[in-house]
Amino acid sequence: MSRRSCGSCGRHIEASSSDDATPQGFCSKRCFDLAQVREAFDSKLIEIVMLSRPGGDGERALEILDGLRNAWLDSDHDGWLDRTIRSHRAIVYQNAGRHQDALDELRIVESSLPPLSDELVLTKASIVRGLEGAGRYDEALEELTSLIAAWEQLPILRIMGILGMYVDITAAAGKVVDVICSEVLLQWSARTGIHLSSELVETDLPAAIRDATDRQQKGEKRFSQLCRFLESQTEEERTDTIRQYIASEPIIYLQQRASRLLALDDEE
Repeated sequence: MSRRSCGSCGRHIEASSSDDATPQGFCSKRCFDLAQVREAFDSKLIEIVMLSRPGGDGERALEILDGLRNAWLDSDHDGWLDRTIRSHRAIVYQNAGRHQDALDELRIVESSLPPLSDELVLTKASIVRGLEGAGRYDEALEELTSLIAAWEQLPILRIMGILGMYVDITAAAGKVVDVICSEVLLQWSARTGIHLSSELVETDLPAAIRDATDRQQKGEKRFSQLCRFLESQTEEERTDTIRQYIASEPIIYLQQRASRLLALDDEE
């Protein structure tokens, strides 16, 4: 019996398990609805982005967003569409100088998300930029300080962005960077295997953050190249390639990601 993955959640479904109530390629009507919602939004995304730019027709962008919400509200089972629409409305408001309106939308999104999830961290970053745009530097730094204090629980990809924003806004506010940033950067370096000069961290923190970000981005590029290369390989070749990658990759969390690829191959 052959298996395939649900087009929405990725769960394995049996080829013979579909019925009249479940659209082909999905494990449930709910997953089908969620896929339809995302497809509808994606079909309008480029237009929304273009209209939302500074100098664009923000009111038209808001009309399109409201139209999507009204058309697909009943199918938005996980709230993704509502959160996405609110986030894009915030962009329109921000570019129009309506900072408080933007923050109000983002605070609603924030309240609906799990603590320290990737989506929450991205939303908080948007809130910080909104506060910065409104000249409310102390509030922006408070938001960032709370994230930095919980850095070990944050998605690994987001930490450098948070530190970078903290350093930028601290400079704009004419304040001194808290020593905790240097400590977090050095601990992050040890945790990820991305080695940094302790002297550079102590003497030029912004340069150290840029260096760490660059190394991380190059590592992510290597992993993406690995994934594309694996698509053309047999199962045996995949295993050998992944093991070679793990042996040569210096970044610890990327080694762990590759190890999970091996585990997925074993499951199949």
